[in-house]
Amino acid sequence: MSSRAALEGSSILLIHGAYHGGWAWKFFARILKANGAEVHTPTLTGLGDRSHLASPSVSLATHIQDIEAYIRYQEVRPSAVVAHSYGAMVACALSDRNPQFVKSLTLIDGYLPEDSVSVFDLQGSDEANSGRELLASTGFRPPPTVESLGIEDAEIGCWVSQRLVPHPLNSYGEVRTYRPAVERRSYGMYVSCIRYHKFQRFFELARRAGWRAESIDAGHDAMLTHPEELAGIVVEFILSRRTRDE
Repeated sequence: MSSRAALEGSSILLIHGAYHGGWAWKFFARILKANGAEVHTPTLTGLGDRSHLASPSVSLATHIQDIEAYIRYQEVRPSAVVAHSYGAMVACALSDRNPQFVKSLTLIDGYLPEDSVSVFDLQGSDEANSGRELLASTGFRPPPTVESLGIEDAEIGCWVSQRLVPHPLNSYGEVRTYRPAVERRSYGMYVSCIRYHKFQRFFELARRAGWRAESIDAGHDAMLTHPEELAGIVVEFILSRRTRDE
């Protein structure tokens, strides 16, 4: 990690994934702030501290609007955007709609959408089929176990399990058109959590498209289990982008 003031003047927007909330960045954000960054951790509608707003009608469009409204009302200046898992769908849409805002884009074990797709289109057939069945019945998918997310520490696992909530699946069924991944290669980085194999093909897609490709020996929730190591990768990328921009 660079000096404590390495990120002085940098703004970083963190977008969490399904089942989680802004709380999921707690340890990771603390490190970025200690390095001088201004860090934003909004929560998407229906999740985390906004779980009281959960509804089957909550969509991907809702979540994109959440972030755009946060940027507007919190007066967030152009930022390095970091997204985890499902949050990558939101981040890529933000990049397409507001390219002047996104100074760099880091996806951590996230979907990498291209063309007109939904999350269901990007999932394996079994997962997508079960998801569509849940969408038609309850509208929500129950949260995964902390063990499946790669969280082995009992104390952290208990803390996380108390905060995970069901995810509104309308957001997975919504089809949205995205730019090709190759068009983001100049400012994109993909970080693969190698103990979790579900997103490996998106890591390979990013690498073929010319993105910077990094990996971390962690499960899916690396920002919770390996915050220091993950922060080191992200900070170095942000600094390299800032040097190029200067």
